[in-house]
Amino acid sequence: VNAVAPGLVWREGIEESWPEGVARWKRAAPLGRLGLAEDVADACLFLASPGARWITGASLTVDGGVTTHPIF
Repeated sequence: VNAVAPGLVWREGIEESWPEGVARWKRAAPLGRLGLAEDVADACLFLASPGARWITGASLTVDGGVTTHPIF
């Protein structure tokens, strides 16, 4: 069993409903943006693919590098 641990993912209205959090996330992200649903989907597809057949018991962080930044 594996897990995907996504970071903040863009959705319609997120910047209006949480402007401070979104701005903070973008500053902390080495890629400078929120994640997209496709980013998380690609990680899930990878873990379900033959290329991940030897990966088990893992949690794949998909956050654009934010958790490597000291602000989080």
